[in-house]
Amino acid sequence: MVHLQNAAAAYTHAAIQRPLATNAATTGILCAVGDVLAQLIERRFAPAGTIDNEPPLDVPRTARMAVYGAAVCGPLYSVWYRTLNAVSSRAVVAYEPIVSGRWAVLLSRFPILTSLQKEVVVERSPAVLLITKVMADGLLANPVMLNCYFFTIGLLEMRSPAETLQLAKEQFHYSWGLGLLVWTPVQIINFHFLPVHFQAAFVSIVNVGWKTTLSLLAHRATAATPASAEADHLRGEVARL
Repeated sequence: MVHLQNAAAAYTHAAIQRPLATNAATTGILCAVGDVLAQLIERRFAPAGTIDNEPPLDVPRTARMAVYGAAVCGPLYSVWYRTLNAVSSRAVVAYEPIVSGRWAVLLSRFPILTSLQKEVVVERSPAVLLITKVMADGLLANPVMLNCYFFTIGLLEMRSPAETLQLAKEQFHYSWGLGLLVWTPVQIINFHFLPVHFQAAFVSIVNVGWKTTLSLLAHRATAATPASAEADHLRGEVARL
């Protein structure tokens, strides 16, 4: 128990002091774990005789997911959640001039001159701030993350730019819509209960279960439509990555 407490304290310290590196490492590891679990499920439900000559684990695929998580997804999560937190924090602060009359009118046009103004707390509904953050995440961050995923994996798989662009066009809207449906309640929990230094890690942890569930659902689909099941699985996989 003491070792767990020490490890948790060390991780918390690292997440606060070195958020970019900590979230990059966390997300890279969890992306790899999620992919390994997904592959195990895929093998478990694969039709008999279809994987006899395949290795037990597609290591290059797992490595690509780890690289994406550590080099792209984790750093972007870290910067995005800290930026969102900073912006929402400033949304509850306003400035009032410390002088009156014409000087007050002049200073009101230059909020940057905070040395001549005083901060006042503006009452904002916590629910409104929460909803605003969730909407910003779904409508602004998710499309960026989706496209980063398509083009990073396309690059690592050595696809041509035209192939990657075509894949993005085919999968983007379904993946974005599915992501909004699934991740909106997750982000409500994330933004409401967790401090900003744990938010990226929380999303990465949930993503492991999400990816595993998608693999289970896709490979329970009828064998009569394997192509459709594979396409649905791919669209679901990139719904948050």
